[in-house]
Amino acid sequence: MSRSEESLPKTFTLSGVTHNGRKFLFTPSQVFSYYYDGTSRSTCIESKDLNVSVLASSSVETQRRIGQEIAVLWDNYALEDPGKLSTDTKKLRLRILAVVTEVAA
Repeated sequence: MSRSEESLPKTFTLSGVTHNGRKFLFTPSQVFSYYYDGTSRSTCIESKDLNVSVLASSSVETQRRIGQEIAVLWDNYALEDPGKLSTDTKKLRLRILAVVTEVAA
């Protein structure tokens, strides 16, 4: 595979993630794109729908970092009083609430 092919985005799907004993389900399953970033020597993983972007060097780290990001988004936006959010973050809150559910682990 050539260097240019290595940097082309690829995708994978997740139906949920965990973080510190918390479990978040995605309905429907969410598609994440990823590509190798030669500068950081890591893989960049993104979900534009959920506003998630992380760098990771292994699949275990990918799951951990995505879980961490989802927990932060859930706590800071999904659970926040909409009256305290800006117009853009209200839109993000609605996107999160539309596809993410925290369930008992």
